[in-house]
Amino acid sequence: VFGAERRKTLLDAARTVSEAINSNEIPQANRLERVFRLVEMHASGEEINADTFGEGPRDVVYYRRAAKILGFLDESDRLTLAGRQIARLTNEHRMRATVVYFESSVCGDGWIRWAKKQTLLEVEPESAQQFIEQCVSGLSATTVDRRAQTLMAWHADLIPYHYSKR
Repeated sequence: VFGAERRKTLLDAARTVSEAINSNEIPQANRLERVFRLVEMHASGEEINADTFGEGPRDVVYYRRAAKILGFLDESDRLTLAGRQIARLTNEHRMRATVVYFESSVCGDGWIRWAKKQTLLEVEPESAQQFIEQCVSGLSATTVDRRAQTLMAWHADLIPYHYSKR
């Protein structure tokens, strides 16, 4: 029904739509240990706010969103099974598990697929900004830069614990 050129145009458009990532799926919380702290606080029933968490109110929002991106909290801010697991693990085991959780997230999987790689280990961390620019719409240049810094920081923290390095 469609000519070859029209078919290619439609397939390219569909591929672009399927590769688009919502900006809420890109973290803006550089320190994974702070994500873990937030999860621990949830697990112990502590109140989480700027005073108890030791960060500004916006940072609490960013770290809570990062915990959701990794699957540690659900959209209603309840601890998930993965979050309960992370809360009880030692740091090394947390990092090893978080590699898998990040690679399985919309962001991590999107970055790996965008880079045409198999795992995070193969992704160049410096590609984070270009990945965000091409796959996430509606972010200012400063926000793109800030979120790219987060992806590079997570990459640096997680790669030493990558499951393929055992």
